[in-house]
Amino acid sequence: MSSKQSKPVFYIDPQSMRNLSIYDYCLMEGLNVDVMYFCSKYYDYKYHRHIKYLHIFKYNLLKNNILKVCSYIGSCIILLFYIAKYRPQTIHIQWLKIPRFEVCFYKAMKRLFHLKLIFTAHNILPHDTGEKYKEVYGKVYQQVDHIIVHTNDTKEKLLQAFPVQAAKISVIRHGILELNPPHVDSAKTDLFRSHYQLEGKLVFSVLGYLYNYKGVDAIAKVWAQTKELRNNPSCMLVIAGMNKGVDLSALEGINNVCIEDRRIPDDEFYYLLHQTDVLLLPYRSISQSGLLLTAINEHIPVLVTEVGGLTEPFDVADIGWKITETDSEELRKTLIFLSENPQQAKAKKNDSTLWEKACHFYDWKTISQQTEHLYTSI
Repeated sequence: MSSKQSKPVFYIDPQSMRNLSIYDYCLMEGLNVDVMYFCSKYYDYKYHRHIKYLHIFKYNLLKNNILKVCSYIGSCIILLFYIAKYRPQTIHIQWLKIPRFEVCFYKAMKRLFHLKLIFTAHNILPHDTGEKYKEVYGKVYQQVDHIIVHTNDTKEKLLQAFPVQAAKISVIRHGILELNPPHVDSAKTDLFRSHYQLEGKLVFSVLGYLYNYKGVDAIAKVWAQTKELRNNPSCMLVIAGMNKGVDLSALEGINNVCIEDRRIPDDEFYYLLHQTDVLLLPYRSISQSGLLLTAINEHIPVLVTEVGGLTEPFDVADIGWKITETDSEELRKTLIFLSENPQQAKAKKNDSTLWEKACHFYDWKTISQQTEHLYTSI
């Protein structure tokens, strides 16, 4: 362990499931400091030998909101006891669940134990919440000692939205996300193949939870209104993930569209991702996308809007196609172009040199070193 950090770093991620558990694992792998990882009971990725895992958060799968709140506050009380026992020098917070409670909780921890707080702002404000949380997040950004963001674009927007000093913000990239390939027997693969019938087609996909900020409604509108797309039997649009209020009614009755409104199990997600020729990410707003970084690791071309860090990988490798904004004619024209030139998507997907460059750009070793330096310097 590093001699510069005599006390443990408390790394806190109350969610730590699915992509978030992969992110935590990859970031902690290269840390040479003593880390105590406070995570979910339902943490679902691999384990490090050099990290101490404490599964104190148990709210994640509860359905009742009151029970969720009680469970979460109870977990924070447990965290308080650990802070009092180990007196960490630094606490690194990945996500907030009840920000109005947590801003008071961590303020008290700072005063009682004279510790440093680092907060990773994966998004400046929670998605699809408008200005609802701006006041409380303003307090969070004032209270913490340092803020990590993933892109320069996010840093600039944070400085514009809140009275935060630039020196208080570090830009540390979000690394690529390596899926833990599920074991899928031949019978399951045959079942997926029979259900989706994607072989021999150019496959456009929207995967994961469906929110308006992701531009899924714009994709539905363009596909439904464009005969070159909806009447093309050589193309398939797959929309697979739990719908969070997106209107997809325009796609009803279109033969080359498959909609799965449910949480997609890991084995099915893995199958669909690798069947995808172009992953559609025409987001209206985002800091950085875990799905984009998963696609890079799995060598899946993407179509993205020029928001947040979505176009950042294009600086080193031409991994797909860019459009200026979600609700634009560019989206229609790009989809038509790809439908008429499927070999372009196939060529990108099979270009190993291209993907090697993109993966190297998001190497976790550098990201871990930058994070460790922050731990030992604030």
